[in-house]
Amino acid sequence: MTNFYDEAGDAYVSLMVSKIPHDPWDIYGYLDAPSGERTTPIDRNTTIYLYTPMPEITPRTVAEIHQEAARYEEDMLQKTKEMPGNQRADFLYTHMRSLRVRTAMLLGEKFSYDDMVKGLYDLTAPHYEEADFQKALDDLKAVIPGTGPLYDRIDAFREKITVPANRLAATMTAAIEEFHRISVANMDINPDSAPRLSFYGFGPHRAGLELDGYVYDWDLDRINWEIVFSTEHKFVADDLISFACHEMEPGHLTFIGLRTKAAYTTACHELAIVPQFSPSSAFIEGGARFGIDLCLPGEDLYAFEKELLFPLAGIDPGLIECMPMWHNYRKQVNYAKHDLDRRMWDGDISDAEATAFMQKYCLAPQNECADAIHHLAADAGHFAAHDYSRDVITRYIRKQAKTLPEQWALYRELSMAHISMSGIEDNTYRIIG
Repeated sequence: MTNFYDEAGDAYVSLMVSKIPHDPWDIYGYLDAPSGERTTPIDRNTTIYLYTPMPEITPRTVAEIHQEAARYEEDMLQKTKEMPGNQRADFLYTHMRSLRVRTAMLLGEKFSYDDMVKGLYDLTAPHYEEADFQKALDDLKAVIPGTGPLYDRIDAFREKITVPANRLAATMTAAIEEFHRISVANMDINPDSAPRLSFYGFGPHRAGLELDGYVYDWDLDRINWEIVFSTEHKFVADDLISFACHEMEPGHLTFIGLRTKAAYTTACHELAIVPQFSPSSAFIEGGARFGIDLCLPGEDLYAFEKELLFPLAGIDPGLIECMPMWHNYRKQVNYAKHDLDRRMWDGDISDAEATAFMQKYCLAPQNECADAIHHLAADAGHFAAHDYSRDVITRYIRKQAKTLPEQWALYRELSMAHISMSGIEDNTYRIIG
């Protein structure tokens, strides 16, 4: 007999899948069978999302999806009051809430930035100090080579630490192999769950492509995943680390394997789907960014760049002295984009003022800032769900687990759990079982 939680879990998946025609970029993770063997083939010619293909879609309007999500949200909220500490009820409540908020947005309802971030990601949108952005620029200015305007020096430095196209395959492969080794050693995962890499020159029409991802096979404990890289995309050294770790292991690929395993072993259907606009997305994105610090804590990051990446990419080894300030600058850039995102969403800044803000803090090349603000607006909440989420997860794990092995173990457990982002944020969440 199906219990209420199973009914709500099944309803959540069905509603999310029904939303695809109205919101096609939302779903980036779906497991077609929460227990048992895969039942449907994968068409790699059309599939770029994880856990695909999607099942047959039950036609629903956005209004119908919104109404059903609101009903289940209210029911699950009541369950959380009746049974405090029931993590599945809380998970279903916050995910139904995110679905209700997202469909309300599609229907034209307006939310404040804070309410949007809370509703979609179960996080409290932070505020940052502009003085920190300026300090990061001043610190970078003191170490990077060159003279003249800082934005020109930043662009020139970025070019100096960019991996040449003819060295991309060797450099990316070596980085991914190292992160795979570290992840297998610390995460108790199947060593066969390693990504297969392909590198292509797609030509100018796809020069901006960063990667395509294909899951072409999986079972209970193994994911076979192909990643296709465009050699026309300019991978800066730290971006290459992000792709090799964040997108692969112990980031998204590891999360996919563990979440698949959890969906199998618990038969909780709601764990089988990962929407972009949801608390699960905040965990997978923030956790994947935290994974870089797990793999390369402290000075290990700069040693990795100096001893592995720079030689393979042919980057001047003398530039390694600039990398600590470069990494801090890149982090502060994303915090600044978050604050700009808030101001644009809430209508507190004009396009001209937003462009000037981007130029002031060198958030993009000077001649690209006017276009960059529109890219930023197209993915509102991105930096809360990625960078702030990383900071929330980092603080939580380091408070709960003091040693590095304990932190690895907790990250693994969280990847398989009915997580609560607000519980992680306020340090009240605890793994059960």
